[in-house]
Amino acid sequence: MLDRRQFLTAATGLAAALAFRSPLLAQLEKAPANLLDHSLQGKNEDAYWAYVQKKDIDHFLEKLDECTHEKKLL
Repeated sequence: MLDRRQFLTAATGLAAALAFRSPLLAQLEKAPANLLDHSLQGKNEDAYWAYVQKKDIDHFLEKLDECTHEKKLL
């Protein structure tokens, strides 16, 4: 049987899940379709880390462009 504490905990968790549902779904829609290929790490570790670094730099530059574009609009 549920007591008050369990009920409030469950209700709070459900409310939080519903509140954050739409922003999380929006972020998942923006997620890249091509994630890192971890099989490359076992084959050629240097090439894998170069690939990871390039992905990070590309992501950083993309976010930087978004920020500068938003500032120009203001």
